[in-house]
Amino acid sequence: MYWNSKHSDQNNVSMGRRITPKEEPTEKRASKKLRLPSFDFKKFGTLVAVLVILGGAITLGYFYQSQNVIRSVEVIGNYFTETSEVITKGNIPLNVSPDSVRFLSALTSIETLPYIREASIRVGQTGRVAISVTEREPIGMFINGSRKAYIDADGVVLPIRHGRAADVPLVYGISWSARQDTVSSRAFIQIRDFLTEVQRMPLASATLSEIAWTTDEGIVALSHENGIRLVFGNDRFSDSIRNWDLFYKQVVTTRGPENFTSIDLRYNGQIVTRES
Repeated sequence: MYWNSKHSDQNNVSMGRRITPKEEPTEKRASKKLRLPSFDFKKFGTLVAVLVILGGAITLGYFYQSQNVIRSVEVIGNYFTETSEVITKGNIPLNVSPDSVRFLSALTSIETLPYIREASIRVGQTGRVAISVTEREPIGMFINGSRKAYIDADGVVLPIRHGRAADVPLVYGISWSARQDTVSSRAFIQIRDFLTEVQRMPLASATLSEIAWTTDEGIVALSHENGIRLVFGNDRFSDSIRNWDLFYKQVVTTRGPENFTSIDLRYNGQIVTRES
């Protein structure tokens, strides 16, 4: 039954239509789906590329930084000079950038060593520093009383090093003081010029053992074999040495060195001999 205000009189009851109230439509709940954020592969690829490049740059920079330092120092070309002497004089520090080292100053210091004529420095990509030296070459072992020293063609007095020998003749008649580091006397100039010519002729160099300078006869030498006394004079050394070379080949080797006591080579076109 359905009651309303028109039927408020109880005596006037009338039947009415039964009204079935409409049911309220039930609200369908939409199913909640998980919404994932969209993924941009292009941006991701760009980010990865940037990270790879950045990592490579950092690695390369670290590698370059680690390689661009001095890690070792070596010496090349030395014989009379100890390696430790060169390294100490150069004073090149390790584990520092080559840009912070004064290499010119190091070279100047190295070249103060008695045997070093000149030096150069090369820096390798692996941090290796190579010091290349050119040493002075003795022309003879000069003997002055109890003192002995090698001397080169420039007259530089070179100390004798234990275990480091040069195959050069003994030289007498040249004096120098204990504090003197170079020799430049007239007698030395003659000895130097003579020895320079001797070095150009292998046979003469091999047959002469001792050389001396005298005021009367100039350059006088002794042969290796039987100590033949050879007089070369004060000049024309190339001619006198050449004459000795020919005389040794043609006469001495045939007759034997024991048959000669002295040979005078000072004269042009003439050799004066004294036989035993």
